[in-house]
Amino acid sequence: MVPILSTLIQEIPSLTKLIIVDNESHKSGQRSKSEIFQKFDSIRSAVTSSFSSSSVIDLDQVIDQTVPQSFPELGADEVINLQFTSGTTGLPKAVSLTHRNLLNNAHHIADRINLTSKDSLCNVPPMFHCFGSVIGNLATFVKGATVVIPSESFDPHAVIKTISEERCTVLNGVGTMFLAELNELDRMKDIDLSSLRTGVVAGSPVSAELMNRIEDRLGIKELTILYGMTETSPGTFQTRATDERAKRITTVGTIYPHTRAKVVDLMSREIVERGQRGELLVSGYSVQKGYWNDPVETAKAMITDSEGLVWMQSGDIACIDADGYLKIVGRAKEVIIRGGENLYPVVIENCIIKLDGVVSVAVVAAKDEFYGEVVCAFVKRNVSASSPSSSTTTTEKRGANMSEQQSVLVTEDDIRAIVKKNMAGANIPKYV
Repeated sequence: MVPILSTLIQEIPSLTKLIIVDNESHKSGQRSKSEIFQKFDSIRSAVTSSFSSSSVIDLDQVIDQTVPQSFPELGADEVINLQFTSGTTGLPKAVSLTHRNLLNNAHHIADRINLTSKDSLCNVPPMFHCFGSVIGNLATFVKGATVVIPSESFDPHAVIKTISEERCTVLNGVGTMFLAELNELDRMKDIDLSSLRTGVVAGSPVSAELMNRIEDRLGIKELTILYGMTETSPGTFQTRATDERAKRITTVGTIYPHTRAKVVDLMSREIVERGQRGELLVSGYSVQKGYWNDPVETAKAMITDSEGLVWMQSGDIACIDADGYLKIVGRAKEVIIRGGENLYPVVIENCIIKLDGVVSVAVVAAKDEFYGEVVCAFVKRNVSASSPSSSTTTTEKRGANMSEQQSVLVTEDDIRAIVKKNMAGANIPKYV
C-alpha cells in the first residue's frame, strides 16, 4: 500500500488528507490503539514525508469525542455546504453555500412549480449536485411535500416504475435524463403516469420537440425551465407553468424575488440595453460566500460595485427582453470568432437539434487558416428516426411509435441545410 500511496501523492497534488479506517480493529477486542497505530507506521511515514502537516487519528477517538472539538454558535450565514464545481476552469473549486442561500433558493424554486404538501417529487438528479439536493430535496422539505428516490444511480426504468407505483406528481432532470426516460417508456407496457403534473428541466437548453414529447408522453403539462449555477445556490431564473409557450421554450424565465441581475458588455463592463447580448451577472441572497480557502479564484469570479453590492460573474452570454425574460446565448469563453464575427454555439445547437433523428449535438470552434475559427458540429444520430423530408406531420411524429417510423439517418447535408435555412451563412458548420 505504501508504494501506491507514494505514487498517488505525486500524481494527485490536490490530495492533502488521508483517512484510514481499519475494519479489522473492530473484529477483535484484544488489539490496542498502539497496535493499530503500529500497523500503519509505514503508511504514516509515507504520508508524513509528502505532507507538511499530517497525522493519523484513530476513528474510535472521533466516535468517543476524545478529539478536541469546538462548535461556534450557528447562524443563517454560516456555511453548511461545500459544493464542488469545476465549471470551465478544470480543477474543482469548493463553493461555500450557507443556510440562507440554500433554504431561500429552495423556497422560490418550489413556488415556481406551485409545490404543496400534497405533492410527491421523484428526485432523479444526483444529490451530490445542487439539482438533487436543493431543487429536489430542500424544495420538498420547505413545502412539506414527499420526496421519492427511485434508485441509487440514474436508472430510467426505475424512474418510470417509481412514478407509476408511488403516484409522483413532480419529475425533475436534465434533458438527457428525460430523453432516456421517454425511450424507456416506449419499451414498457401498462404504465400509468397520469399523476405527473409538473417538473423542472435544467442544465441545458430544451428544444420544442423535447418539450412536446415530455408533455405528450409523460403528461407533464406544467413543465418549467430553470437557469442557475452552483455559485447561486443554484437557481436564479425560472419559467412558470402560466408563461406563454414561446417563452417557456425560448427563454429560462424571469428572475426570483430578492435577486438582481444585469447584462454587461464584455469589454466596457457597462450595462447593455434590453435585448442586447453581454455577460450575465447576478447579485442577492443566493450568491455564495466565496470559494473555500481560494481568495484568488473568488476575486476573479465575484466583484463589488460602488454601492457595495457583490456580483457573481456567470461567464454566460445572455440577453434580457423587455418583459424581463432571460435568454442564454452561450458561454463567453466558447464564442466562435469567424472572420471577426461572433458566433454562439448554443444557438447553432438549438437549430440543429430541431431535426428529427438528432439525439444530441455539440458545437465547437475549429481552427481555420483563412477565418481563424470555423464551426464544427458533433452530432449523435438516432438510427430509428424518420427522415426530415418525410411527409409525416409533426403531430403524427410525436404520437407515432418510434419503431413505426422510417429508419433514415440524418446526413451532413441535412444538418447544414437546416442551419442555412434558419441562420446566417457564417453559422453553417464546415465540419460535421
